[in-house]
Amino acid sequence: MINVIAAYSNVKDEHGLIQPDGKESGNGLRYTAEAVMAYEAHRDILEPIALKEEYQTLVDAARSCAREPGLYGRTPNNSWGQNSNDDYVGLAVISYYIDETVVQDILTYGRKTWGFYNNIHPGKKTGRSFLWRFIVLFATLRWAAGQKPNIVQRALWALGVFFSDDSQDGFVLAWMSCHIAAKEGGRLEKRIARMQSERLARAYTHGIGQVLDNYYGRQPSSIFLWDVLK
Repeated sequence: MINVIAAYSNVKDEHGLIQPDGKESGNGLRYTAEAVMAYEAHRDILEPIALKEEYQTLVDAARSCAREPGLYGRTPNNSWGQNSNDDYVGLAVISYYIDETVVQDILTYGRKTWGFYNNIHPGKKTGRSFLWRFIVLFATLRWAAGQKPNIVQRALWALGVFFSDDSQDGFVLAWMSCHIAAKEGGRLEKRIARMQSERLARAYTHGIGQVLDNYYGRQPSSIFLWDVLK
């Protein structure tokens, strides 16, 4: 039996974040979320204590990227520039499965700043730091925090997923968001999530693992997420 946790231990960067090649990048939070999704896909073969310890290690690594509660850089040293949608969707997944206080802090911070998450110059409002412009993100964060988005937020989420693009980023981020929404939302979310899974299957018959394999080559997430569609 393949040791899933051991496979990921070989691709952690110096901060403990997952990377396709083990080297620091600006996407460690998203790649770490992909690993969490892979662990969940194989939870039935993982030793519970080992998984709990691994999850604590991963959430500690993710938290090390925070400049202050709820405001995250792409890395602990805040290199790689302004954070974006992918970082926070990744944090939503990490928080949903490991520690919901992470995403609760993110929402609290965003409400204080009207949706601006400027990790370069905290408190300064710029177009790139206004992350609530990503209409899928806010509802995703609320579901991950155990909250219920209102009907407008749910409708915007559905539109955002429905019109998401067919790029690698588009498929991965929609897949992560739909995974949470299908578990926490209602009939609308389940229907949209099912439609997105069918769309993914038409483009990539082997699911999200094939998306990652095409983009990064063979690495733990492409292997352990092979044939995963939702």
